[in-house]
Amino acid sequence: MAGRLKRRLLAAALVLAVLAAHALLLQWWQRQQGPWLDGLGAAPQLLEAQFVQELQPAAPAPEAAPAKSTPAVESTTLALQELPAPETETAPPPEAPASAASAATPAAELAKATASPELAPAPEATASAPAESGVNPFEPGPEWPVSTQLDYRLHGYYRGEVFGQAQVRWLRQGRHYQVHLEVQIGPSLAPLVRRRMSSDGQITAQGLSPTRYDEETQLLLGAPRRAAIVFDEHELRLGQGQPQARPEGVQDSVSQFVQLSWIFLSRASQLQGGGAIEFPLALPRKLYAWRYDASPSERMPTALGEMELIHLRPAVTMSGGDLQAEVWLAPTLQYLPVRLRMAQGSGVWIELNLRQLPLQTAIDPPKSRGEMNLGTSGLVETPAMSN
Repeated sequence: MAGRLKRRLLAAALVLAVLAAHALLLQWWQRQQGPWLDGLGAAPQLLEAQFVQELQPAAPAPEAAPAKSTPAVESTTLALQELPAPETETAPPPEAPASAASAATPAAELAKATASPELAPAPEATASAPAESGVNPFEPGPEWPVSTQLDYRLHGYYRGEVFGQAQVRWLRQGRHYQVHLEVQIGPSLAPLVRRRMSSDGQITAQGLSPTRYDEETQLLLGAPRRAAIVFDEHELRLGQGQPQARPEGVQDSVSQFVQLSWIFLSRASQLQGGGAIEFPLALPRKLYAWRYDASPSERMPTALGEMELIHLRPAVTMSGGDLQAEVWLAPTLQYLPVRLRMAQGSGVWIELNLRQLPLQTAIDPPKSRGEMNLGTSGLVETPAMSN
């Protein structure tokens, strides 16, 4: 009897400790939010998708041939735009002249290298300029995954362990895209913290071009808090409302992960030995000159078994309470992220690990670009699931 009572007391103490850790995390999260803006209008209407196929690990598809022949690549650095170092509070770059804006799309320098020969441009790069009729002929090709859903287990630490779940949905309708990331901390039926992050925009020949980013945090028994970033053609407005010049190739908190997958799907051979990927990153509080350092792929354990993964480490330190992410991409799963780790300093972190194979929509029939498929990636049909 005494032994049973002792076990019950230990179990109760463990439950209380876990609840206390979640409560402390909730308090910390509240302190990090700062002033949020609620006056940028309603979020875009959600796209819909039916996830009916399970993506099976397979060798990466061959890279599509570029539109033009280019010199041999000697560097593995992808630079989107040079910005001031994040620690330096300098003025944003001036707005481009109208003549320059009409000659290129906002992200036209995605493949420009720093202090090195130019990298090969993305496939169909010349198709991004509008035709004389005013219609953009660009159609997303096989270097863009079809609509995909990824489900993750969440494990983290803040003065104690925290647990939860997360889901990422990449949705496509023609050139229109959305990325949604939902994170829940605590029990799934009554999470203590729920955060939704969404990016809406266009797929271009140079990558994703966001037009709107929305973020909502719901705390237990509290009102939701929202932030948004609006991306105009030459200007962006951060969560606190201050306008800034829009740098070329800018990404947001969630579009960056799909952008990384596309970079590897279209130009993995240029990063086989590792390298650096740079782009401007707009968060609700601040615009960063962001950089990931890529390591050569290596076999690592995952919840789906041992897999080849490419580890991307942030080379910039965020400030003001922003969480910075490490990313592990799987070449055999269309370079989708199978692991994400978001940390603030060394004592607070959240890690997401893919818990099952990604689900995808049916492959659309080939369109005007000829044979458009997913290369050697294998798909297995599953019962229809809606988002």
